[in-house]
Amino acid sequence: MKYNKSITAAFIMTAMMPVVQTPAIAGDAPQLIGQNHAQNGRSAPELFDDIGVDQTSHISLPAKAVAARNRAVQVHTDLMWSDALTLTLFDDVVVTAVRDRLIDKVKGSTTWIGHVEGELDSAVFLTIRGRTMSGTVRIGEDLYEINFRGNNLHEITKIDPGKNPNFDDDAKSVEDFIAAGGEIDSATSSEPLAANAETNAGTVIDVMVVYTPNARANASGQSGIEAKIINAVAMANQAYLNSQIDMQINLVHMAEVSYTESGSMSTSLQDITGTSDGKMDAVHSLRNQYGADQVVLITTDTSACGTGYLMSNPSTSFAPYAFSIVHDDSRYSCLSNHTLAHELGHNQGDHHDRSNASTSGAYEYSYGYRLCETGGFRTVMSYSCSGGVRVGHFSNPNVIYNGEYTGTSADDNARSMSNTKAIVAAFRGSVDTSTPTAPSNLTASALSDTEIVINWADNSNNETGFRLERSADSVNWAEVAVVDSNVSSFTDNGLVAETTYQYRARAYNSNGNSNYSNIGSATTDATVVETCIHNAPSLTLAPTSVYSQAGASITFDVSLTNGDSSVCGVTTFTLTSSDGATLGSYSLSAGSYINTSWSTNAPLADGIATKSVTATAAEHNDVTQSATIIVDGTAPTAPANVTAAEKRKNQVAISWNSSTDSGSGLDHYAVMRDGVLIAETGSTNYNDKPGSGTFTYTVTAFDKVGNAQSSTTSITVGNSSGGGSNKGGGKGNNDKKK
Repeated sequence: MKYNKSITAAFIMTAMMPVVQTPAIAGDAPQLIGQNHAQNGRSAPELFDDIGVDQTSHISLPAKAVAARNRAVQVHTDLMWSDALTLTLFDDVVVTAVRDRLIDKVKGSTTWIGHVEGELDSAVFLTIRGRTMSGTVRIGEDLYEINFRGNNLHEITKIDPGKNPNFDDDAKSVEDFIAAGGEIDSATSSEPLAANAETNAGTVIDVMVVYTPNARANASGQSGIEAKIINAVAMANQAYLNSQIDMQINLVHMAEVSYTESGSMSTSLQDITGTSDGKMDAVHSLRNQYGADQVVLITTDTSACGTGYLMSNPSTSFAPYAFSIVHDDSRYSCLSNHTLAHELGHNQGDHHDRSNASTSGAYEYSYGYRLCETGGFRTVMSYSCSGGVRVGHFSNPNVIYNGEYTGTSADDNARSMSNTKAIVAAFRGSVDTSTPTAPSNLTASALSDTEIVINWADNSNNETGFRLERSADSVNWAEVAVVDSNVSSFTDNGLVAETTYQYRARAYNSNGNSNYSNIGSATTDATVVETCIHNAPSLTLAPTSVYSQAGASITFDVSLTNGDSSVCGVTTFTLTSSDGATLGSYSLSAGSYINTSWSTNAPLADGIATKSVTATAAEHNDVTQSATIIVDGTAPTAPANVTAAEKRKNQVAISWNSSTDSGSGLDHYAVMRDGVLIAETGSTNYNDKPGSGTFTYTVTAFDKVGNAQSSTTSITVGNSSGGGSNKGGGKGNNDKKK
């Protein structure tokens, strides 16, 4: 269908509908020296490890990376339900992340949302889809990405904002789209819809995200690109919560679209907006099928971080233009730095900060806000400036971030979005025709000093999931979890002991949110104060008994474990030997251990000697472990009656009587032919095939420390009648093992 002239007036009133491109952050960030932290006195499990990971064979350094700040790791995805996580981003950046919110197994993925303990200016987003993770960690001006790289490996990269593309404010209008021959489906066009922020609380906007084959390949597969998308959606929804905008994105569908990028985002935007130009027409069918109010295309285009149409006149007539493009993060940091929320914001009527906006957006106050100074910030819709790191907030004069207001009465994206959210949510009819029924009978019960379990009755059959909110004063509420449909319980952890918490829940689907359930409350248990008990360490010395030749070097394995109770601190133990040597000093926390070794020499004379190792530490009893060394200088008896007999042609059977040993014990026999070793055996016979000729056989008995004694015999082989034999003499040789 050709362009519908019924919306021309709206275009004239707004003096063009610009296409807005998103720049990336700029400026260098100082390196952080991290420290270990603990949440509520408990150690947080380590999410990453690089044990056995070859750092030289993984993918080459991404263009967006800070030099030498990129490493391959394994991710322990089973820890995603912990209330705190240790993140070893690099050896000098080790932090504890504390969970604020959990999106738990919704539509096949889980997102962990939190902050870095002790860092007010920080944010952590970690999403898993299957065993694939996409993550973003921001600490002040430092930004880190975690991305899947195939073969069960992930990559941690510190981002260099200076490597993102420079931006030229090239605004494009809908007339540009029409002039290029673009066609839209006007079936959804209508008269402007009046917005009412008070009566449209809890609006759900359905969003579909599609991606190109190149974007999928760059993310090492479907799960990789979809984990990136889900993580970016979680960042957008958290920004709405942070900004007190009662609106959430519902990701209704993700799909790969057959499209090859040209490198230009403007071209990609033109191609996805057209409904019958043969470029991406299938996207429009999917949009209608899933009732998507907005559509985002993830591409490898590198002309910018993102681009999208700006709704300057709030009306559902804008629906055909609710499209945007976002770079896939293969070269720049865009999805990981709020670009998806930024481009959706343009479709929702938001403009940039005043210094970078030629028009006002949907309303005269629809501007972003930034504070360009050391320690400053910029909101999601604002462009970069010196000191202004992008944070997960839309401008709002009623919200404070790091002690500063995030907007003014004239720069208030939150107010603008609260007014336009119902309009955007009406761009397409929802697949769900009614909102779900509110859950009921919500109860809360303490499980420990840090955990409360919440249960509720699921009264609907059409919910997408449930949103769970928590309060400590029954006035101020914060969303702490989102769970999947048909789930009716959640365990909230990481809480403060002896504190009363209130909980409420509501169901949601693409049509909106249900009413709230009743409020349930519970008080966490008192913390049991543990006393440090210094227990004796566990010390082992192995072997506990050993035979040796005189003066030989002997190595013992030593293991030491700190047996203190868990609340004790680190203790330094010193190991000393009975020879008077200090083996080492070791600082061990409760339950930790070290393995080491100790070498000493056996005495020079036959007999039994005792050697020992002692562990000492302040406030601990000494512990000693001993081992005996038995010096054996006596060889076993020589093998007696050594006989060599030709049994069949060129085959010789050698046999002898068993030797005896009064010391360490008989170990084995060595058989030599003409001075060359041909066999070692524990038996008293051996068959040889030497060929014809005369041969001398020597049989040597060895004990367990290497003392040896031999006997010999000779035989001529090759007698045509066979059956030749010879019996060795009884003389032995006392040898040492070579």
